[in-house]
Amino acid sequence: MNKYKTFKFKQFEIGQEKCAMKIGTDGMLLGAWADLSGCNTMLDIGTGSGLISLMCAQRYSELKIIGIDIDLGASEQAEENFKNSPWKERLSVKHIDFSELTLDTKVDAVVSNPPFFKDSYKANTDERTKARHSDHLTLESLFHSSAKILNKGGKLILIYPFDQVEDIYNVASENSFYIAKHCEVAHNIKKPVKRVLLEFCYQNLNDENIVSKLYLKENNSNDFSEQYIALTNKFHPFL
Repeated sequence: MNKYKTFKFKQFEIGQEKCAMKIGTDGMLLGAWADLSGCNTMLDIGTGSGLISLMCAQRYSELKIIGIDIDLGASEQAEENFKNSPWKERLSVKHIDFSELTLDTKVDAVVSNPPFFKDSYKANTDERTKARHSDHLTLESLFHSSAKILNKGGKLILIYPFDQVEDIYNVASENSFYIAKHCEVAHNIKKPVKRVLLEFCYQNLNDENIVSKLYLKENNSNDFSEQYIALTNKFHPFL
């Protein structure tokens, strides 16, 4: 399939030709995993095509969502995808840097699949570099800015490479966030953990069961695991 073509999910479609970063597993995981129970408002940082916002709008029928992106093309793409969705009344987008964002009221949740590459080669376009690299949205900036716009009972939900988890925990602590959920993602049980899904809040839950594991594929085949199917089958047209 042409990577620039419209991608059809079960309840919505996404165009992505204007986006530097295309639809990928990280966004699918975060959009399906984020627990927004009890939330009325959500901010999607680095919304790109709007995938995560659309998934969350499908999952939570009362949720109002604002997507923001520093890249103009991505912002325009998300706006088009939102307008073409069944939930256009609950979705909006802003072309803005997160550090410059101001809102009339605080939000219940911040969700982000942020740019997190630090030491790899820069991309061949400025748009793709912004979408991939943390130069434009550091961990410190992400947590600091989130703290300013979240309600006291709010939550910050992220996906990051697993090798950055220690840094993430340190920055979270510096900004008075506590870990609520920690899900380690690997290709299968035989492969090392590559990603981690994280939920932070302002209250120390002291819960010993916050850590879980998620495997994308079965151990001895390339078939999707029962875990991944259960998580994403409301979206993928082929599951």
